[in-house]
Amino acid sequence: MGKYGFVVNAIACTLIVFFNIWFCFPYGYPVSLGLMNWKSVILIGCIVITVGWWFWHGLRKYPGPKVSGMFLEGIEL
Repeated sequence: MGKYGFVVNAIACTLIVFFNIWFCFPYGYPVSLGLMNWKSVILIGCIVITVGWWFWHGLRKYPGPKVSGMFLEGIEL
């Protein structure tokens, strides 16, 4: 994407956060079980599962990028 990559990624992340919040509102008022928007429950569930999986599996088994030999005193090799 060249020089526009950072801007496009920032806009995309902002829109994802905006729509995730916006779509959690109920469909109508007064709110009942029939009108309840269950997206917020599913979103929180996915976040809890993802964070739990990271702490259970990712911290122990993910090796991470090998960058220790890529930089030497601020000079890129």
